Amino acid sequence: MKIPSPLVLATGNPDKVAEWREVLVPLGIAVLTPELPEVEENGGTCAANALLKAQSACAASHLPALADDVGLEVDVLGGRPGADLKPWAMSVGGWNDARRVVAAEAGGSGATYRCALALVFVAPHRDPIVTEGTLRGVIGPPAGDGRGLEPCFYPDGFTRSLAQLSARDRARVHHRSQAWRALLQATPPG
Repeated sequence: MKIPSPLVLATGNPDKVAEWREVLVPLGIAVLTPELPEVEENGGTCAANALLKAQSACAASHLPALADDVGLEVDVLGGRPGADLKPWAMSVGGWNDARRVVAAEAGGSGATYRCALALVFVAPHRDPIVTEGTLRGVIGPPAGDGRGLEPCFYPDGFTRSLAQLSARDRARVHHRSQAWRALLQATPPG
């Protein structure tokens, strides 16, 4: 089984589109980013949310679709915000406020970033593929420019936040990179 082409990217986030293009286009995979219906991310886990988004995009476009979902499980908060990361951040005023809140409430606590990728095929006899990557670290004061709560997340083995890591270190340890590698192993491009 291989990654299908063309492939619909189930996101409206231009940063994610650029990141996905960097991985897929060199593999000869044409990527499409059509307007897609909003999906209620109520799966309860990153894997379930990614699958909901990919299935919706596949149904709307009649093409294979790829989606992701990211969550942050903070130990001292009982695993919250988890897969509800973005809704939680918006409920406290947006990403800048969320960084301050999580640093104040959970500074020094262990945490796990999780990314799930879901690839859904048009053919009914092909099961979706869902992969996950995780990254363990500690919550600390915001440092650097980055997405989500990455400026507050210090990966194990690093003294810099995830937002401050070099491109090389990010590619090596990032939860999304791990999920990508697992997806590529499950669906070799050739």
